[in-house]
Amino acid sequence: GDLSSRVHEAIGNFSSEIENYSIDEAFAKLEVNRYSKPMFDTGIEIRESIRRKTGIPTSIGIGPTKTLAKVAAKVAKKTDDGVFDICDAKVCDEILNRTHVVDIWGINVRTAKKLQKYGIKTAKQLRDMDLRTGRKELTVVGARLIEELRGHSCLGLEMIEPVKKTICCSRSFAAEVKTKSEMIESVINHLSTAAEKMRKQHLVTNAVSLFIETNLFKERGLYSNSVTHKVNATDSTRELIAVAIRMLDAIYKPGFGYRKSGVILLGLQPATSETRRLFEEERYLRDKGLMATLDTINQKYGRSTVRFGMPSKHHRSWQMARNHLSPRYTTDIKQILRVRV
Repeated sequence: GDLSSRVHEAIGNFSSEIENYSIDEAFAKLEVNRYSKPMFDTGIEIRESIRRKTGIPTSIGIGPTKTLAKVAAKVAKKTDDGVFDICDAKVCDEILNRTHVVDIWGINVRTAKKLQKYGIKTAKQLRDMDLRTGRKELTVVGARLIEELRGHSCLGLEMIEPVKKTICCSRSFAAEVKTKSEMIESVINHLSTAAEKMRKQHLVTNAVSLFIETNLFKERGLYSNSVTHKVNATDSTRELIAVAIRMLDAIYKPGFGYRKSGVILLGLQPATSETRRLFEEERYLRDKGLMATLDTINQKYGRSTVRFGMPSKHHRSWQMARNHLSPRYTTDIKQILRVRV
């Protein structure tokens, strides 16, 4: 995550319009005018900047649309420069003719089989497909994809991250949890993490779902259950924990060795749209102040510096098994690499 943010920051030096598509991928709009460099040269410069700042090799595809840029990025992985420009019409025809339809962004195996009825096996054949037939067989999304392959941009950059509808936090345990007190600790831990993420996005939840399960790969002693409970719109960890413990009481069965638990916050909405409470407004406002203080402390001194109802954050039974955790060279000063010359 740290290196991903550094890569996206490096790209930001070359474009003010960036969509962080995933942890290892981004779309950026390059400005084209008579004063700018050729886009291929800009791509080389971006790649070198990322390599210099992070040491990560990247592939950069340049195209008039997001779909064509994705196709170009795949070609770039096999080039010495790591950059490929597909904007030229002849080059685009050649590449699309060599690209199998299933390798196009947004086309899966099932859709590819459907296109075979029309003799469409390559990206070029899909691009040249009748638009009305494409809309009929692939819906509006497919029609937009065809237009994208033709060089007409239909998928704009998503500059604002869409508001999440749910937040889930779950973990498989390192060992079987056989006591209710340990299970409560795991639920509190998951709920605290989910609530912190929710507040960071300035959201509140209207319902909580809780699930627990044993080892699904065992032949005997299997048990799993879940429960969902509606709540007044809230972002208070204290309130949510009280609800979650009551929910756990309803589904927990002693005598089993549990290997996983999780919570899901449902019905998320902006915190600004929540309504005032009739009887508990004063207490809820105090909770908001408490949550703000808790988040500030944990942000400054590290996650779980201040937490709810857990005797130890190093409890091993319900923690994740992290026997092969990658070193944190870039975020932990104690793990900085030492080079002896």
